[in-house]
Amino acid sequence: MTRLPPLPYDAIDPEQREIWDRIVATRGGIGSMTDATGSLIGPFHALVRRPSVGKHLLEVGQNLRFGNAAPDSLLEIAICTVGAHWKSEFEFWAHSRFALAAGVSQAALDALAAGTAPDFDRPEEQLVHAWAHALVTTGHTDESQYTDLVDAIGLDAVIDLTLTCGYYCQISFVLNAFAVALPDGVDPVWH
Repeated sequence: MTRLPPLPYDAIDPEQREIWDRIVATRGGIGSMTDATGSLIGPFHALVRRPSVGKHLLEVGQNLRFGNAAPDSLLEIAICTVGAHWKSEFEFWAHSRFALAAGVSQAALDALAAGTAPDFDRPEEQLVHAWAHALVTTGHTDESQYTDLVDAIGLDAVIDLTLTCGYYCQISFVLNAFAVALPDGVDPVWH
């Protein structure tokens, strides 16, 4: 059960409505955007509650998701690695679906969920996972990881993936701190 009290559309102010409408316009393709209370699902509920910060986080997230220099499969591996590390149920659920659609194997996602080292299909997938894992577990990467990843996918993609890892740590914290619920009918992985 989420810690955030319900916040349906008819109970929000104009600034909150602007954020809500942007969320639905840019993320509406992921299915129902509201829960049984009429509140937005996922981290979006918190972003609407605090529109002065929420609008900026929404813009950062939108740029990282839809303007990333890394291919979608690598982007989703990074996000799922972060979500699995923090055991962020909603994040891992949402982005596992996107990862599968981008060609990441179910076996790799199952390994991430189990906390074991995934066996990815392509070398660059393994490199991205190792990069994201190092960042969330130590906050650092080594020189060989850096060189190998830049050689494999390019510097711009490495920058974008690093920013993505930081952003999704923040989103994981929001989801976990407020015990944001999974959609009805979705079974949790960890709890």
